[in-house]
Amino acid sequence: MSKRLDDLRRMLTEPLGAHIDDERLAEMAAATAAGEDVDAMFGTELAHIEQCSTCAAEYDELVTFSVSAVANMHLAAQKITPQEVFAELIRRETDESLDSNVIRQAIATLPFFFTESPSSAAAFDQALADTSISEQRNHIPRVFQSVRRNLSALTAYLSSTANAIWGHSLQTETTSSAKGYSLNFQPAQAPAIPILGGHTVGDKWELFSRRVGKIPPLHVDVRAQRQTDLACSLTVHVDRPGLVSAAGRRITVVYGEVTITRVTDDNGNVTFEEVPIAALAGLVLTIDEQTQGSTA
Repeated sequence: MSKRLDDLRRMLTEPLGAHIDDERLAEMAAATAAGEDVDAMFGTELAHIEQCSTCAAEYDELVTFSVSAVANMHLAAQKITPQEVFAELIRRETDESLDSNVIRQAIATLPFFFTESPSSAAAFDQALADTSISEQRNHIPRVFQSVRRNLSALTAYLSSTANAIWGHSLQTETTSSAKGYSLNFQPAQAPAIPILGGHTVGDKWELFSRRVGKIPPLHVDVRAQRQTDLACSLTVHVDRPGLVSAAGRRITVVYGEVTITRVTDDNGNVTFEEVPIAALAGLVLTIDEQTQGSTA
């Protein structure tokens, strides 16, 4: 009780002095929002605030604003991806009047054409030399020239795109026809759950393993093994145990502008090398019902 009386006596008898300036109040509010030891850092100022309703009101308002700003910044930072940063970098370097969607669509095709990050402008040109994307340079040359000049940023973008896909859940839509079966891989609608903790070369990931088609069904198993930061090998096993030889079945993968067909070996396996990891989120895998030289 005596302390309260002493504090009250001091508030009534001691002069308040000048109000705390805005810059000092802002420092105090920022420290409060950051969870720092404000009592130790601003003891004199806090003593003044206890006696001055004007400074107290301004301090409370600044603290409320600072806490809200920090929370909003945290939420915004969670929504900013390396892909968005890269797209904005290219947009600003080329021409801010260009449609942002056009730039994003052009950039989104790039991971399909790189199984390793280009180390030079020549490597960048070589990777795109035999694709129709090179023809698009006639329409939006500034975009691709800007990407070419920013190879370090492109490397970070390619790696982040691969890491965003590798080891995360994909959903597979299976369709059937008289000719065979088609598996369409897409990112899962539910929040992606990591299957593997790391992103090291040699990691394996099961993309799909189940029976498809009418009875007697095919057993289809699709696995990826990481070869580089950006590429993986894709091994497909297809079998109908006890009924038909597993050899000679045509398997086709399609992503971007790429179409590759392989034929299964005696064990029903086929491997596709250097498939861009980014392509896994939109890859189409087709399994022919008929094997070579026989009818399933």
